Amino acid sequence: MSDESGGKGSWWATVPGILTATAGVITAVTGLTAILSQTGVLGEKSKGLVAEQSTAVRNAISPPEAPASKPSIPADARPANATPANARTTPGVETGISSGELRSLPFTGAILTLSDGSVIKLRGNIREYCHSSASLYTRQGQAIEMSRMTRFDVLDWYDQKGKVKISLTSGEVLNADIEGACSVQGRNDLGDFAAGFDKIRSVEFVR
Repeated sequence: MSDESGGKGSWWATVPGILTATAGVITAVTGLTAILSQTGVLGEKSKGLVAEQSTAVRNAISPPEAPASKPSIPADARPANATPANARTTPGVETGISSGELRSLPFTGAILTLSDGSVIKLRGNIREYCHSSASLYTRQGQAIEMSRMTRFDVLDWYDQKGKVKISLTSGEVLNADIEGACSVQGRNDLGDFAAGFDKIRSVEFVR
């Protein structure tokens, strides 16, 4: 009889007894901590810790809502005449040329569209004849290199001067007054080619 009672052991030594006792101790300590915190015994530091834990519990139960993101406008929903975000237009060159990254990008040729609709493809060393350089010169004396252009369009021309719209490699567009320019010269498979500015509608540089 004594062996059977000794084999079962004390209730406190069983697993359910240990768990029940541990839960009771945790409950008692939690209650005591709350009472001491409310009465001010634990001090401001302990109150802050309790507040932080309470906030963590609230966030775990109900996470704070993320700020609503601004809806993006699909590209096909934008107006057809909308200006690209990276494009800037400068009315002239009196106060400076470019506020963007203006790089010199060598080109391998150009496509000329003439006023009669003809399209001429040139390659190699394309130059402006009167200045014998690959640049256009403004009325204010500024040289704009063709290597810094993606294209230019002749808007109006008479007697070696006129208005030209220049698209730069930075995406900026200049409306410039050009003087002293005669013709654009280059070469293709047939040989040398030259066209006066009064015959040119646009020149697009190929890279």
